[in-house]
Amino acid sequence: NFENYAAQSGRAVIHLDKRMYDRIENNIAQILMTGTYTSTNIGNTPVEIQAFPFTSYTPGTLFDNLSGSSPLQYIRKLVPKLELGRSVSFSKGFILCSKPTLNLVLNNTNANDFFGRRADYGATFNSVTDLNDFMASNDLPKFRTYDEGYYSDPPSGSPTFNRFLTNGKMVMVGVRTDGEQVGEDRITRAAQNEGSRADIWMSVEDKRQVDPFSVFIRQGHNGGAVPFYPEALTCINAAPSSSSEFS
Repeated sequence: NFENYAAQSGRAVIHLDKRMYDRIENNIAQILMTGTYTSTNIGNTPVEIQAFPFTSYTPGTLFDNLSGSSPLQYIRKLVPKLELGRSVSFSKGFILCSKPTLNLVLNNTNANDFFGRRADYGATFNSVTDLNDFMASNDLPKFRTYDEGYYSDPPSGSPTFNRFLTNGKMVMVGVRTDGEQVGEDRITRAAQNEGSRADIWMSVEDKRQVDPFSVFIRQGHNGGAVPFYPEALTCINAAPSSSSEFS
């Protein structure tokens, strides 16, 4: 049967919603990894760049050197440094990264680091649960993995999947001691809305009565991610995204 206008429009709105939330997640991820994000127009020209006082750290021996790196020692030394003089607990927070990045820790073969630590009954860490139990018992942040992303729109050929969190990045998220939220995404005013209110805007241009017929559905919003407490966020450059460990 011929698909009616309502069904097609409904599918378009779902698609536009997904794209909007992908954009929001990507903005947040860029801030978490780099401390900055860039807003562009439809021609991909930057119209605004936001920068925040974030810290990032790069180990002397990167974690993709499985036999020579010391992820446990590095994180153990970094946590008290980040907490000193600040109302933030990284021990009660978490480390956010992709699964391939977490595998750098699970696959570590340094006998003086994670590989040398034993779980119950003398077994090495074989799962994220085992690893996080160990992290918690040592007053260190647990690991959380996130592998969501988006497909880029190429002019031709197969689309490329892009993770929001780049392989090789470990984002350490602390918890405020007063329970305050460390940040949020904020939608600001848009001229397309009545009274220029702060909200998502949508417009429909219906040209079904002309030849050739067409329907344009547009959606957008103004705003971006707002870190309230940048000192509660930091990034470990654990490995280059081009590492052979991610191939």
